Amino acid sequence: GGYYYFENLAEGRSESSLEDLTLTYFALQGRGEPIRLFMNYHNLPYSEKLMSIDEWKEIKGSNAEKKFMFGQLPHLQNGDQSIVQMNAILAHLDRQVRAKNHIVFGEKEIQLQEQIAYGIEDLRKKFTTLAYGSPDGLDDFLTGLPKSLNYFEQILVNNGGFYGKGNYLVGDDLTYVDIALWDVLDKITNPKIAPSILD
Repeated sequence: GGYYYFENLAEGRSESSLEDLTLTYFALQGRGEPIRLFMNYHNLPYSEKLMSIDEWKEIKGSNAEKKFMFGQLPHLQNGDQSIVQMNAILAHLDRQVRAKNHIVFGEKEIQLQEQIAYGIEDLRKKFTTLAYGSPDGLDDFLTGLPKSLNYFEQILVNNGGFYGKGNYLVGDDLTYVDIALWDVLDKITNPKIAPSILD
């Protein structure tokens, strides 16, 4: 499966706790939803601070430079670790869950995850531009969507899909890129965009 099991972490390797997680985001799905999905899937206990736009405007100021790098949400506090950017948060949680389960990916698998994450981000940006911008680009989006989805289908095939395995994008278990892709597809297949694209 491209990874190996190990009994003991390397001596001196730093581990983060997964028992003191706080997610800060707005009261909507957006970029916070894949993080919630990941933590819920793995039964990770976490608390959530839901911000209103006005509350976030008040907080940004001086504290933004220290705690909220780039002045953006979502933000995850894991013990003394302060993390922003959705994919960075997901990758962090993914590493910690694998470490907890004594599973480690090699460089090949980590690189593949990163490449897929960027590919999903490209698809997410196209959808977000459409959802929050002008609907005039819907036809172009739908025209290019089968080609975009074919890339991910081929990744599944390369991972053994249709041959008795390959249910995941990387390795033999669900990782953060699977959840990130599901989240985008869930939004794309809503009745107003492309409800039958996966049929």
